[in-house]
Amino acid sequence: MPAERDITVRDLLTHTAGFTYGFMGRHPLDALYRRRGIEGRAVLAPQEGAPSTDLAEMVGKLGELPLLFAPGSRWSYSVATDVCGHLIEKLSGLSFDAFLSERILGPLEMVDTAFSVRTISSARFSVAANFLLAKARCSTACSISWIWATFVSRSIVPPAVKKRTA
Repeated sequence: MPAERDITVRDLLTHTAGFTYGFMGRHPLDALYRRRGIEGRAVLAPQEGAPSTDLAEMVGKLGELPLLFAPGSRWSYSVATDVCGHLIEKLSGLSFDAFLSERILGPLEMVDTAFSVRTISSARFSVAANFLLAKARCSTACSISWIWATFVSRSIVPPAVKKRTA
């Protein structure tokens, strides 16, 4: 459907922009996302098309597809957060991972937080995380990041925050 108005930052932050995720499988548009490789190295669904290599490419592909609904009219969990990441890249002049590292994670001394786990850090993964990886039979790079974000990082307080609260 054509947009009745421009997508706002608020729409992106509240998942009301009209985007979806390819892995949802609820609408034919989800299949188009998979065919175009919108989600890049997606963990939850294999991409049928060449995966996006960066956020700029993903947003370019996204701009060629219709919206699921008019911006602001409904809610759907989606790639809107990825689009926010690209917006940060454009405004800051840094890649999204560099922006996070330099402006947020570095000042908080969160040296082990990233989109993927470095090989040197993987030995510190818990037995439960390794069990989940084996059980899911997922690729290591994306799955470790997902497990870290989902389970492990929730229980860790960044060192800089510990210093301020002690």
